[in-house]
Amino acid sequence: MSLIARLLSVALLPVEAALSAWVERRSRRRVVLKLRLQGTLFEAGGSRRSSRPTLLGWLRLLRDAGADPSVRGVTLRLGKLDVGWAQADELRAAIAALRATGRTVHAYLERPGQTEYYLATACDRVTLPPESVLDVLGLRAEVTFFKGALDKLGVEATFVAAGDYKSLGEPFTRETMSEPFRESLDGVLGAIHGGLRDGIAEGRGLEPEAVQALIDGGPWFAGEAVEQGLIDDAAYPDRWIRAVRKAHEADDAAGPVEFKPGSNWLRPRRWLRAVRSHTRRRPVVAVLVAQGEIIDSDEGRERVGKLAHRPLRATLRALADDDRVAAVVLRVDSPGGSAVASDLIWRELRRLRKKKPVVASMANTAASGGYYLAMAADRVFAAPGTITGSIGVVAGKFDVSGLLDRIGIRNEVLSYGANTGMFSATEGLDERTEARLREQIEQFYGSFVGKAARCRGLDYDALEEHARGRIWTGTQAVERGLVDAVGGVQDAIADATDRAGLDRAEVWVVEPPLPPPWERLGRALPGGMASRLPRSLRELVPALRAQLDLPDDGAVLARLPYELRIR
Repeated sequence: MSLIARLLSVALLPVEAALSAWVERRSRRRVVLKLRLQGTLFEAGGSRRSSRPTLLGWLRLLRDAGADPSVRGVTLRLGKLDVGWAQADELRAAIAALRATGRTVHAYLERPGQTEYYLATACDRVTLPPESVLDVLGLRAEVTFFKGALDKLGVEATFVAAGDYKSLGEPFTRETMSEPFRESLDGVLGAIHGGLRDGIAEGRGLEPEAVQALIDGGPWFAGEAVEQGLIDDAAYPDRWIRAVRKAHEADDAAGPVEFKPGSNWLRPRRWLRAVRSHTRRRPVVAVLVAQGEIIDSDEGRERVGKLAHRPLRATLRALADDDRVAAVVLRVDSPGGSAVASDLIWRELRRLRKKKPVVASMANTAASGGYYLAMAADRVFAAPGTITGSIGVVAGKFDVSGLLDRIGIRNEVLSYGANTGMFSATEGLDERTEARLREQIEQFYGSFVGKAARCRGLDYDALEEHARGRIWTGTQAVERGLVDAVGGVQDAIADATDRAGLDRAEVWVVEPPLPPPWERLGRALPGGMASRLPRSLRELVPALRAQLDLPDDGAVLARLPYELRIR
């Protein structure tokens, strides 16, 4: 420990004593915490934006509520949520863990959609506003095919994939789903829908068949939902709070309870934890958030929402050299992207693993290149609703020569190589160039599967059977040996702590460096235009951009075939 660190530890000792006494005095009070969850739940805080709500922050808050002796229960007001299904799984598990400590959790659904209701069913009681409607209708997937439009424009799409299920190019080369595409998507959607149905059944004390009948009969007005046993009450917020207070006072004759904002009430405990970490110099488990599409950093396209090799490499090496970091949890939320960049990051993770334990935690999506990163870890956790797998690669391009001809544009070409037009947008692939591209794809696919098999301790053929570009839920991936266990980021942190031989460790959340501010500013629409677009267009544009944002040099992609958002 440096001299400055020692002096700081000594100076903080009186602060620690004062905070300990304050926390002890507060623990004698009887408190119900008021929590409100709405909007987007981020995986990380973002540089200089640590105030935005994060999943790990909420998981810690719920855990701290269960450890505080003053807390008798929690009121949870749920507004409109924008969270992935895996995040919903982790929050739901955290609510169940809080209830297991003896605390009661009362939920009030301000915007009773499907995700919000799924979370609420983990609580003791669920209440809706009297005139609201419970929108629980089941899951649905829609896939848009562009081939007909491209034919009319004179644009021809050619994609070569390794694996029958690697369907990235199908929306541009077919007018309907192929059978492997349908089988893969239907398998995942059906499994997640089953989790939704069974979760509701467990939380509400109903049979799964009865829940499916209620889903088929929805949506339900609040009064009808009470009659069907989907919720406990329909009441205005003030009456709901009054009922919660009455229930707590009836359960405990010690007197009235105080209602306190959750984050404010638990903050002194967090301060005490932070001070103790400095005075006692506890080892650290670093949670590294690897989020976004994986890109080649040499292209100079490090952007918000992208995961580049070079910045991540620098972060991984810093963690490897930091003596206080005892273990690393890699939190992956990525559909993949560049196959080469995925392999380079995988290599850096394997090097880090030689120095200290690395445990992977899969978020909403860790597929294709995202799976490539996770398989480098000592152990891999996935939530039940995580989208993972998609072990496969694809490459292709669009030939716009027909479109140019229709509008009177003509190209003259000078070429000094037989394959110079392989990745040109004004020339299609002939049999020879397509065969050469397929050879490259198959070679990379074989390498991907081989590395996955070695990392997972399986024979090549045993793993390849579950590869071929097919996606799986977290639960399905565990059953097939692609993932070690069903669990969330808290489970991964606990496992990493054990692997480091520690009883307890401080947790740091680490993010790769963001792009320069001028690059981030350049991507922002002026005047908040994005927020004024209709929701359907706001969702369609990113999905279409993800499909069309292909490298112009024909690079091999290890990427999820589509954007899958389940609501």
